[in-house]
Amino acid sequence: MLHVGTLPNANNKVCSNVRDLLARLHKLSAIPINSAKQGVSVLKMIREEAYEDINQIQHEHMILLAIDWIIANRKVETNTEWTWNPRQSGDHTEPDLMGKMNGCVIVSAEITTSKKPVGTIDSRMAKTLEKLSRLDGKKYYFVRNEVMAKRAKTKIVKSLWAIEVVTLHGVEDNCLGTEIGGNSTAEKSRLVSPALPRTQNASKRSILDVIAEAPGHVLFKNADEVDAYLREERSSWER
Repeated sequence: MLHVGTLPNANNKVCSNVRDLLARLHKLSAIPINSAKQGVSVLKMIREEAYEDINQIQHEHMILLAIDWIIANRKVETNTEWTWNPRQSGDHTEPDLMGKMNGCVIVSAEITTSKKPVGTIDSRMAKTLEKLSRLDGKKYYFVRNEVMAKRAKTKIVKSLWAIEVVTLHGVEDNCLGTEIGGNSTAEKSRLVSPALPRTQNASKRSILDVIAEAPGHVLFKNADEVDAYLREERSSWER
C-alpha cells in the first residue's frame, strides 16, 4: 500500500490525473472522421484509452472523500497515518484504505464507485464485505448512494459483520453547474423564456406603452372607441 501523504497533495495528484486523461481524449477526439468506420474506430480507441482510468480516478477521489469524512466525524486522531491502494484493490490482507496509529491498524475501509448493485457488482460487493470483515480496526464500507448502501447493509446484517456503511453524500452532485447539453439551469430557463423587446428605461414605462408596442395589438382609449369597434366588427360579419 502507498502512503497518502497530505490530503491537499493527494487531491492535486488526482486533479493532475484528470487533466492528463482529458488531454489524451482531446487529442483522440481531434482525429478527422470521414466515414462511419473511422468514427467507430476512434470511439474504440477512446474507450480503450479512458475506460480504466475513469473508473480508477473516481476510485482515488472517493478514497480521499472517505478520509475527509472519517476526520470530519472525529473517528480518528488527526495524526493518523493513512495508506491506500488508489489504483487497484489490494490483496486479501489489504483494504482500499488503512489508518494506523503507533503502528496499529485502527481503520480498514473499502470504497466502491458503483451506482447499482446488480449482476457482477452485487456479487463483488459480497466478496468485498466478506474480506473487509476479516481485517483489523474499525471497518467502513463507503458507497456513493442510498441504493448501494441499502444493499450493503442487508448483506452485513445477514452475515452479522461489524461493518459501518457510509454514504458519501455529494459524490452524485454535478459541481460544474451545467447539465448534459452544455447549458446551466439558469441558461435553459433563459432559452425557453419568451423574447420581449428590449427598450431603455423599461421600468418607467406604463402598461399602455407595452400593449401599444405588442404585435397585433388593439388599444382603446375610452368606452366610445370600444363601442365603435364592436359595431364595425358586427357589420363585417353581416356583409
